[in-house]
Amino acid sequence: MSITSFDIEVYAILKAGIAHIRSNIDVLDKIFDNFNSDHLKNLYGKKEIERIKEFVRDNDIPVKLAWNLTPQDIPCYSLHLAQSTEDVGKAFLHDYAGEVIETKDQPRIINEKFVPSSYDEAGGTLVAPNTVDLTLTRPGHILVDAKKEKYLIINITNQVIEIQVEGDRPDMAKVHIESFITKTRKKRGEAYFNEQIDVGVHAHGDKNTVLWLYYILVWILLRFKPEIERRCLDLTTFSASDFRRDSQFLAENVFTRWVRLSARTRVSWEEEPYPEIDTLVAEVHVDDPESEE
Repeated sequence: MSITSFDIEVYAILKAGIAHIRSNIDVLDKIFDNFNSDHLKNLYGKKEIERIKEFVRDNDIPVKLAWNLTPQDIPCYSLHLAQSTEDVGKAFLHDYAGEVIETKDQPRIINEKFVPSSYDEAGGTLVAPNTVDLTLTRPGHILVDAKKEKYLIINITNQVIEIQVEGDRPDMAKVHIESFITKTRKKRGEAYFNEQIDVGVHAHGDKNTVLWLYYILVWILLRFKPEIERRCLDLTTFSASDFRRDSQFLAENVFTRWVRLSARTRVSWEEEPYPEIDTLVAEVHVDDPESEE
């Protein structure tokens, strides 16, 4: 079974993005290059970018899952599951999505090597010890003798196995039973979910810190968007709401800006494999056209 954990994938991407920026601090010059434009350089400019660099160098900005967020973690990012709903348009035939065929190069061993209790050369029958379980053995399987010669099993009664003998006498020193099953099939199912994650950008004191963290977050989500979508996420988009006083932390003057990240994720699973028919044994009765019967 394969389940895409959207919140965990975003968590990993944010952690990697922050680590990338901290080890390549000059990336912040590109992220906030707009501060150097003619209409903003007097208000923000190079001095503000240097403040941002100092902040990022001095703070290993944590990424927290919602149930693990505490006031002492701020400034930080937090991840919250907004909603996760199955895509009804993709739900069909009980989510049946086809069959997976696996090909095996080697025959399948039905019974490991054992020494027959007896062998009747005239009848081509051998008796397997009671310790050998022949439940899965059937006509059409192959008996392999000590010389690795192969003989077709044509009948089984209790522990008595009848084989088709042609040519040399089988070497019954040790034998085993195998099947020439080379393919198995597995039914596969898929379900799609429309998921939304809220990323909280939290800071206290200076509101500008929320702005810095927000635009760093936007850059990470855009820079690593191809990587996110390679992880079984068909499409990711985001929207944001402005910063506000977070009532959960009013006493500490905490401000928060929210980003909602949306994606379609996939869950897939496979049932237990079952073999294709490998051998068919049939008795053919032909009527004699000259017979009275």
